[in-house]
Amino acid sequence: MIKLTSLLNEIINEALPISKAKELYSIQKSDKVIQYQNKIFNELKNTSEYIKSNKTGDRLYFTFIGKKDKEYEENEVGEFSPEVFKMLQNNGYEIKDYVKGIAIDKYDREVKIGKVLNKLNPELLQKFNFDEKRKAYKKENQIIVISKSPYDIGGMSTDRGWKSCMNIYTGKEAAYINCDIEYGTIIAYLTSTHDLNIEHPQARILIKPFINTKNSDDIVYVPGDRIYGTAPESFKKFINKIFEQFHPKEGIYNLTPNLYPDEEQHDVDFKSNQNAIKDKKVEKKIIKNIPLSKDELNVDNLILVDKNIKSLPDGLNITNLLSLAYNPDLKRLPDNIKIGGNLWLNITGIEDLPKNLKIKGDINLASTPLAKKYKNDEKLIRKAYPNILGQIYVY
Repeated sequence: MIKLTSLLNEIINEALPISKAKELYSIQKSDKVIQYQNKIFNELKNTSEYIKSNKTGDRLYFTFIGKKDKEYEENEVGEFSPEVFKMLQNNGYEIKDYVKGIAIDKYDREVKIGKVLNKLNPELLQKFNFDEKRKAYKKENQIIVISKSPYDIGGMSTDRGWKSCMNIYTGKEAAYINCDIEYGTIIAYLTSTHDLNIEHPQARILIKPFINTKNSDDIVYVPGDRIYGTAPESFKKFINKIFEQFHPKEGIYNLTPNLYPDEEQHDVDFKSNQNAIKDKKVEKKIIKNIPLSKDELNVDNLILVDKNIKSLPDGLNITNLLSLAYNPDLKRLPDNIKIGGNLWLNITGIEDLPKNLKIKGDINLASTPLAKKYKNDEKLIRKAYPNILGQIYVY
């Protein structure tokens, strides 16, 4: 059994005081939670990016080569960002070293530009952190730490470069922190390779346990959608990727009771998730005019708004929504298309509809040649197409 003193020796230089660390480590996990966390951690060690674990085994370290978001890659700036300069100057700060992120306040003290911007303008902080002129400084290797440590869970939003309702002292939802520890929430931090103790992480994301509605012994860990701090989108993609390998192909799972439903995430339907992935794949093929397989003709939803669509494949069977809005070059639909839900054709070039097309949901024909042909009169359109069962929109 790992002694508490060993655990405290590892965290002695970190953000929370020892008294708070003792309190967090005193929270008891059930044997079931411990067993499942251990299973996940042992499996995560087989990930190709895995480097090592700490002495107590509750932190795993992974290499991470993040790709910058496109908007930042294409951003050309001068010696330093005029927006950052103006924001700091207007609030009494002078830039000392833009690349290293250091400014001087009105008391002639050095302060971190990132912390100042986090208070003044978090959106501007994002631009500052990804500024190309700071690339040399940011070449410092990054690392991802996945942790089940009570200390790392407890400090998820305390003395960090971000704010949330989970600040252990002032957060309005801080009471849930103990539940996160007790019921097995896992946390992933993005930080520097020189910050293995996670004193100054750049971002974090929570991975919470969900329980199968038909089998309470079946638990999966699902990463949240929200990142706190500053990280490229590839950080979230990395976390999703390594946890998806443990996810089932189908099944409905509810968030473990007593955990805070961050982003109102109460349940996950993995079959729907798989279908959504398939839908996205089909959408991309249609946009690129790539032929679909027989199976790909059956989809839940197709969202093809403003994609320069000129035609659709024959034999499409859409269970729910088909949205083709803002595709003015689309003149007609295939005669054998099937749509189980709503159909959005607003601001398209649609001139006519297949006579045998039955629309169970609503149809939007606003700003189309077809609507103009019938003088934007819903009654005339319905008379011409009696198989439209839902609402018809022409404005």
